[in-house]
Amino acid sequence: MKTNPYSYTPVYLEGVCKGHVISSGTGFLLDGYEAEPQPEFLVSNWHVFTNRDPLDSAKLLPRMPESPTSIRAMFWKKGTGSERTPTTFEFPLYGPDKTPHWMEHPQREELGIDVAIIAIFPANECHFKRVEIKKSDVPIAVMSDLYIPGFAFGMALRSVFPVWKRATVASELLVFSPQLKRWHDAPFFLADTASRPGMSGSPVFSVADGMSFLPTDASAKSDKNEGATSVLDGMDLNSMTPTKILEFEGIYSGRVGMPNEQDFQLGKVWRKEIIGQIMHEMLLGKLDPSFVNL
Repeated sequence: MKTNPYSYTPVYLEGVCKGHVISSGTGFLLDGYEAEPQPEFLVSNWHVFTNRDPLDSAKLLPRMPESPTSIRAMFWKKGTGSERTPTTFEFPLYGPDKTPHWMEHPQREELGIDVAIIAIFPANECHFKRVEIKKSDVPIAVMSDLYIPGFAFGMALRSVFPVWKRATVASELLVFSPQLKRWHDAPFFLADTASRPGMSGSPVFSVADGMSFLPTDASAKSDKNEGATSVLDGMDLNSMTPTKILEFEGIYSGRVGMPNEQDFQLGKVWRKEIIGQIMHEMLLGKLDPSFVNL
């Protein structure tokens, strides 16, 4: 049985303070960005890095004793079969002057944008699948199917594999701005899902039905299928197999406004464009974590 490649996307995270684990969450790495000295960009929720309310940084979240000072991340080591084993490393969240190492959106406190990105340097032998921010081939809408792989209650299979939760887009993707007097893309949407603590920071994927084909013997022997006149040229049509196509849509930040776990099962998903905005400023600022203004 093959492992879904996207099961290597979520990264299990633990918040550490004074040598003790005080919280847990999920994160993932971005593809398509380059910077010196060649870090990986780890994305998670702002509250996973702080244990605080993104609308009010002075306020600790319920049942959180304090903020973490470092994050412990778990990856797979590269290898095959039994050679692929979990590995853990820890990185600080603050510099010597108490300046955060992560970047956040300039409107984080104004809009409660619960997204943060930190540059990390995992060992070269770590195995993971990054996500790429790009325009979706099949745009999502209300009732679109979603999947959210993450670590509910810190639960992981074989220490690193996530649990996959199914969801549905539960709100429109447009909002009306009285100031601009027009409709525009909402920075987040609601998802109907029975999520649990620990899923915060999980990547969110839309899913669509598709078909996969095996290459013919002739095309398999060549790196280029010269003379092709169709995307199906060089494909063995008898090997056609139904498959699921996943596209990255955003980051899950937990359930919203519910006084108890028996109420509406709605969660908030910050859209991938928000992550792109933070990365744009992060790279323009040359990874300067003190950047504040647009």
